[in-house]
Amino acid sequence: MFSALYRTNKDAELITVFGEGHIVSSPANLREVYRLALDWLLRVLRADDLPPPARGLGFETP
Repeated sequence: MFSALYRTNKDAELITVFGEGHIVSSPANLREVYRLALDWLLRVLRADDLPPPARGLGFETP
C-alpha cells in the first residue's frame, strides 16, 4: 500500500521498527508506532478539514 501511495504522489509515510516484522509486538515499539501514526494523521487530517462528529454515537460534548 505504501509503495502504491508513494508512486502516485499521495501523502504516505513508511514506519519501520528495528527487530519487528509486519506485526509489532514489543510494547515500547507499539507505543512508538502509534505515536508516529497519530502524529502523521494530525498533520495530514488538519482539524479544519474534519467533519463534525456523528450524532448518537457518544461523541457529543456536554
